[in-house]
Amino acid sequence: FKIKKTNILIFCSDYKIKKGKKKVKLQQSFESKGGIQLLLRLLKKEGNESVVYRIARAIFAMVCSTDLFYAKKFVQLDGVKIISYLLANPNCSERVALDVMLCLRVVSDVDGVRNADLRETISRTLSMMGIFRNNPYFLHVGFDFLGNISATCNGSSNANKDFIADCGIIEGTINLLQAYYKRRDEAVVKNLISSMLWSLHVFTGGCSSPERNISVRKRLITFEGAPSLLLYELAHPVDLSSRLHVMSLFARLVDADQLNHPPILFNISVDNNSLTDVLFEIIATTANTIEV
Repeated sequence: FKIKKTNILIFCSDYKIKKGKKKVKLQQSFESKGGIQLLLRLLKKEGNESVVYRIARAIFAMVCSTDLFYAKKFVQLDGVKIISYLLANPNCSERVALDVMLCLRVVSDVDGVRNADLRETISRTLSMMGIFRNNPYFLHVGFDFLGNISATCNGSSNANKDFIADCGIIEGTINLLQAYYKRRDEAVVKNLISSMLWSLHVFTGGCSSPERNISVRKRLITFEGAPSLLLYELAHPVDLSSRLHVMSLFARLVDADQLNHPPILFNISVDNNSLTDVLFEIIATTANTIEV
């Protein structure tokens, strides 16, 4: 079976207008002819940005499905490594990089991805997040991917999480929270903030050892401006999940150093309210809500 570049463009155009059963049939038909493998093969050889973009869109169209079969097939074909290699291109366009990140986010929940050695993919992802740091949606997708591959189950450790932490993700996330502070009323920025706070929650627990957990939590509380910024997010959360994640972060910070960390936290304030004031307000509000 042979496939032409024009067929890729047709597939992308058709996919955008297909919904429901038509979409499923299109996916099934395309993959029955080895579609994902062919797309990945083309991706290795293609140098034209416009064509690369359309191939990446086609791959995203295939793996973005409620049926994990396509995502698993993509992973089995070494798709994560192949598509992330596009991020290593110094001339990689923003739209290509975004579709690569969307693909990576979709497959990050597939069994085996979290346990794989993703150091190269992680490094490329962090590099692109730095290049396109002014695009909140790109950052949102990036944090989702990094958080997903770092998530752990049953208290097991995750080598990817250790590597990401060593790359300065804690400090970088706080810097981005500070940078987007004035734009927090924008819907896309709210989603970004929520994703960043969730990521901080992921990266500060379940490391490879208790010592690493303590180390990463100390880096968070001692980073300039971090405690005050987290208190602001606790008092003015973008959503309920974010508030819960920040509360969990404060609990972890205290647990990491019960002698020295509480005094640091007691010295911060927001709107002339201390951490204790904010916590009591949350408790009171929650109690009133339950009564109602």
